[in-house]
Amino acid sequence: MVDDVVVVTTGGTIAATGSTHLDGSELMRALGLARPVRTRAVCSLGSWEMDSANWLAIATAVAEELRAGTRVVITTGTATLEELAYFLLEVTGNADLVVTGATHPGWSTSTDGAANLLAALTVSTSTEGLGTVVAIGSKVYSALDCYKEDPHRMDGFAARHGEPVAVIAAGEVVPHAYRRVHVDVSGVPACLPLARVSTLALGTDPYLAHLDDFRADALVAQAPGLAMAPPTARRYLCAIATSKPVVLVARPPQGVGIDRVHYPDMWEDLEHAGVIIEPVLDLYKARIRMAFLLGHGLSRYLPVAV
Repeated sequence: MVDDVVVVTTGGTIAATGSTHLDGSELMRALGLARPVRTRAVCSLGSWEMDSANWLAIATAVAEELRAGTRVVITTGTATLEELAYFLLEVTGNADLVVTGATHPGWSTSTDGAANLLAALTVSTSTEGLGTVVAIGSKVYSALDCYKEDPHRMDGFAARHGEPVAVIAAGEVVPHAYRRVHVDVSGVPACLPLARVSTLALGTDPYLAHLDDFRADALVAQAPGLAMAPPTARRYLCAIATSKPVVLVARPPQGVGIDRVHYPDMWEDLEHAGVIIEPVLDLYKARIRMAFLLGHGLSRYLPVAV
């Protein structure tokens, strides 16, 4: 048995059989490895079925294995793979671990689960120290900015900022870059408080009245372009920021959406009111970071620093 690697299984398309999910030993058997790899089951769900309790259980299992000096691979569904990977980056302080999954199920002629799992194991046993990453096909992405741009293509993942951190060629990991992330806190949080998500754009003004009676623990809002919130929305954001953490992110899926060089005063009124501008994360990863920080007892949002 390969003693220093564990595959933490959670379900997803990579393990789907149509009516149930393969267990870890069945997943590994399909690879035909010369030596067995230990597996650890946390749950057996589609990633879209998971809730915060499942995520906390996965994070606890991963943290335990890392503390024991074990290299960790996590298999999960690709519907929320990028969010789970980012959550684990936060929990572990960007520790070296690999998340993977499959776009096409095992009964498909174009199934990619076994190839992706083998790629993830290759990355996990490399000495490159890439941090928390997603391995899909021949590409390795930082969990910080990996996102799913196409739900059908087997290579449907991409990097929001720049390029993959590595590629796999001839069974070897070839690094391109390392996404250094300043981690403010780490560890499994006690809970994941509610951070409401809101999208702001032309025509949404009539629907902002629900923010008059804001009862969530925090608000993460997305605005078009360079996080350009409409005037009406700005009033709501500023009002909520007087008592709750409020974060604003940009809508474009790629590139850094905050341009302080050409638009230095774009967010002056918002920042004066306490709204935090997040320059790196997308809407849903910013929501995860907000819940993570609140779950650790912090009362405010800290933007990602890379």
